[in-house]
Amino acid sequence: MPSTHCISSCTSSPGWWTPGARPWFIAGIFICLSQFGIDTSTLSLTGGVVGVVFGLGCQNVVADILAGLLMTFEGAARVGDTIVFNDRSLFILSVGVRTTRLTWFGETMVVRNNDLKNYYVRPAGSWAAP
Repeated sequence: MPSTHCISSCTSSPGWWTPGARPWFIAGIFICLSQFGIDTSTLSLTGGVVGVVFGLGCQNVVADILAGLLMTFEGAARVGDTIVFNDRSLFILSVGVRTTRLTWFGETMVVRNNDLKNYYVRPAGSWAAP
């Protein structure tokens, strides 16, 4: 009967693609390409531009996720609460990491969490005016 010790130990090891080895691997590829006469400055410039474009593109997603996590952990708005947003009194159906589902007269709206910056929450069961 074969031993399962080798299988579990081989699959749990991080291997050669550890975070510390990645920069050395990429530097090695650049050195090899430059030895073959390929201009690596355009490759590094392209990588930098792609990184900047990716970072600017993800800016709204990161802002939505941070706003959703803060709303969830602080308990600012919970399911069942009424929220006054854009001069409407909306009922909270769900609070997600990136979006919040609100309902208004049977119409369901999905709002990005970052758009819920200025709002008033009326806890469930509270009938006080905002």
